[in-house]
Amino acid sequence: MRVLIRRLSMSAKFVLIGASFSLPIALLLYLYVSQVQARIEFTDRELRGTAYLRPLVELQAILQEGPSPQADARAAAAWSELERVQAEHGTALEFTPVGLGKRGRNGLEARMMRERWETLRRVPSEAESRKLDTDFGRMITHAGDLSNLILDPDLDTYYLMDVILLAMPQLQARLNQISEEAKAPESIQMRLDARLLKEVELPRVRTSSTTAWVEDPNFVGRSPTLKPRLAAALTAFERPQNELIRALETTDTKPQQLMELSTEARHAGVEFWDVATAELDALLLMRGEALRGERNRALALSLLSLAAAGFLAFVLLRSITQPLEQVVRELSPESVAMRVSAERLSLRRLRDALGDDESAQLSAEMNQRSMTIRRAVIELVAQISGGASELAARVEGARWSTPLK
Repeated sequence: MRVLIRRLSMSAKFVLIGASFSLPIALLLYLYVSQVQARIEFTDRELRGTAYLRPLVELQAILQEGPSPQADARAAAAWSELERVQAEHGTALEFTPVGLGKRGRNGLEARMMRERWETLRRVPSEAESRKLDTDFGRMITHAGDLSNLILDPDLDTYYLMDVILLAMPQLQARLNQISEEAKAPESIQMRLDARLLKEVELPRVRTSSTTAWVEDPNFVGRSPTLKPRLAAALTAFERPQNELIRALETTDTKPQQLMELSTEARHAGVEFWDVATAELDALLLMRGEALRGERNRALALSLLSLAAAGFLAFVLLRSITQPLEQVVRELSPESVAMRVSAERLSLRRLRDALGDDESAQLSAEMNQRSMTIRRAVIELVAQISGGASELAARVEGARWSTPLK
């Protein structure tokens, strides 16, 4: 290793020094870009989840409403959309027999769910309808788990996730339960449902929604539509919920009225869910764009810094090597021969003036100094030229190394 290093030229040694400092910097850049890329992929996976959730929520709402010509048309469109997102995102979200099976969610494949849906339409069954409704809820849970939505790291998107994935499904299930109970209402159960809606489920939706738009400016930037759209949708959503709560708290409310109010409340809930999901998508897209910009800026600035550092190193290297290269040119055999000839001529003239004894003594001293300088120069040439023995031999073999006489 030492012999190899000694043979390297000075330029090569400077390049190796620069590379030794660049390697850890390149490693840190790689780790940083990898981390940003992982966050981008995390966000993209969340967008897969919201895309998969849309047809699931729509189908669950249609199932809860019951059969009708309009519902059948909406269901056909929702199933077509579910087949599309299954083909595009199903494998990534593990909506496969293996992925569902290892989580105890067998039978939730989109194809099997549609077969059960068609069977239910041909042979109505309240028990099968409730089971299908429960399985749609399990599919929604699976989509939230495997799309990373449940792990969202930013407060604004986290609380919107809470709205669309946890709070709203829970509230919609409560409204569906009220619709079922309205067929044979009991005052105690009605008051209990009213209290849960009023004190637990509605406040959770409002608190999460409000927190989302309050925290929005603290992350990748303020969404211009989040607060205006979500606040308006929240107000429109709460109105039928409050009407239903008042009806539940009144003992003389008729069952038909309760069913109509609960249906209206469910419709308002689906509309609010759509708005909240659209705003969540907008925030996720903003985050993805911000992260891609951060990654691209890091790469661009690193390349510019590397180019600037390389140029500066080249300038400094040339400022060192150019004078040394000039020394090497001056030590070429031709230059040395001319100097030796000039020195011999000067020495003859000096010997003629001083005599043989004094000139012999002076020649010996000059030869000694010449040998010392010669060794130093040869070592310098070897360092500049990377231990190039050929160049050193040319200098060594020059007549300048011959003792002066």
